[in-house]
Amino acid sequence: MTHPNREEILEILKEIENKENKGEVVANKGLPANASPIDKMKYQLCQNISKYKRLKGFSNIDLSKLLKIDPSMISRITHCHIEKFKVDSLLTYYQVILISLKEPSFLKHFEEKLSDLIDNDFMAS
Repeated sequence: MTHPNREEILEILKEIENKENKGEVVANKGLPANASPIDKMKYQLCQNISKYKRLKGFSNIDLSKLLKIDPSMISRITHCHIEKFKVDSLLTYYQVILISLKEPSFLKHFEEKLSDLIDNDFMAS
């Protein structure tokens, strides 16, 4: 197996940049070290939704039907493009997934965690 040379690497990077500039989803995004608490929450929700999709063997179309959103939105979620979403949208999608599992304990745990988060973060100040 040969590795790409410098010119090939630069060409690939340029192609990725062009796709990103056109708004196309090209890769998973990481979370910066200095991410805000909201961004961390959005990132974790995206990770959980992605995990659900993977464990169920769902395609983007399958999950988009469940969540009633466009398949391109699913791609943005599973690639952690958190800047494209508000936290309330991601929470709603995640709640729909938990409801679809038909396991009341999952939904109860989610609601308790969310309540704890709100109580601890906003009531403490």
